[in-house]
Formats: sequence, structure tokens, C-alpha cells
Amino acid sequence: MTLPDGRKSLVSGDVEGLRIFIRQQGYDPNFGGTCSHVACQSILNQFGIQKSEEGLLQYAIKNALFDWTSGKPDQLGMYPKHIAELLVHFGVSAQVQHCRSHTDLAGYVESGHGVIAAVNARVLRNDPMYLGDGRADHAVVVIGVTRPGGGGPPVRGFFINDPGTGTGGGFVTRKTMREACINAGGLAVVTEEIIPRYRKTADPHQGSTDGDSHPGGGRR
Repeated sequence: MTLPDGRKSLVSGDVEGLRIFIRQQGYDPNFGGTCSHVACQSILNQFGIQKSEEGLLQYAIKNALFDWTSGKPDQLGMYPKHIAELLVHFGVSAQVQHCRSHTDLAGYVESGHGVIAAVNARVLRNDPMYLGDGRADHAVVVIGVTRPGGGGPPVRGFFINDPGTGTGGGFVTRKTMREACINAGGLAVVTEEIIPRYRKTADPHQGSTDGDSHPGGGRR
């Protein structure tokens, strides 16, 4: 496919197929930090498990997986370990992984796993209403990776579903993802199993630069 800057790139991950799982947070205005619940909803949906934002939120509250310490609706949220616990409870095994580089993060997506990345929304969207200290304060679902046409390094960028904006399949450059995710702690919740739609792929490394794709694919 062609990136916004005009470069031809190989895409790993079914971006078009997974962007339909985007949901925008906002079930209850009293809870501004539900992006983690909606990201979990997206992953569960990808595994054929139907749950609502409201149901996930209520379970998280009841089981102390939702951070209430700030008392401010726009600063509530979930830690990555609690995001993983939420997924596990509803049937999708997952673990928190520390991504020290773009390659680490890309590897999980390129292997076909579901990935929720903890990011800093101020950096990700250039939005001053979010934390300016660089810490992760938002959760997005990573659904695709781009590399040069030959498929080798370096990673050029990522495609994400962002519950905060309701945008599915948005492109994030390598530089932005480094600043928003890797430099913000590099934490990601990764499913242990491969997303079901990828299990049927005969050759997980098949792909091209003309739009075909292959698998290889925080708080709040």
C-alpha cells in the first residue's frame, strides 16, 4: 500500500478486516477513562466474544480493576495488568509485555496476536488535554504494521483502532509511536492466542506492496 508520505510499503495485519471492530468510548460521561474497556471489547469481539462497554466497566469496578484514586472522571483508568485480567476473565488469555523497541511491538502484531498498547494521548494525537509528562494515559488496539516493500526492517509505522476518537485503522508514524508508546514505558497487553481470522491463513508471511496484507497480523 502507499503511506501518506507516498512511500510504497508492505502491510502486516488485516487492517481493513480489523478496523471494523473499532468502538468509541463514551457509555457514561461520568467515566471519562473507559478507553481500556473499549479496547478490551474490541479484542474480545475479534475472538468472537460479544461484550458491551457497560458490562466490562461494571465488572472492572466491582472487581477493583478500575483506578478511582484521582476522583476525577477524565483521569480514571486501568493499568495494563488489569486490562490483561479483564481479558482473561472473559475468555481471552493475555499477558503484559514490555516492548523496548518498535520491533518488539511489531513482532506481536506480525505474529497475529491481539495487541492493546499503552500510549500517551497528548503525543499520539497532539492533544494538550492529556498528560504532558510523557506517561501512558490511553489505550489503543494495534492492528497493523508497515515495513519497506521487501518486508525487512525498519518498521515504518503502525495502524491502530483508537477508542478515544472512534477512528479505525488510523496510521501512526514510527516516530510518533516511539514517543507515545515506547518512550512512555513500552507496555502492551498481548493475547496468548492468535486472532481467529489469522488461524486460517495458509502462509502467514505472504504479502505484497499493492495493498495485500498478512498476519504478522495503560491506563485509560
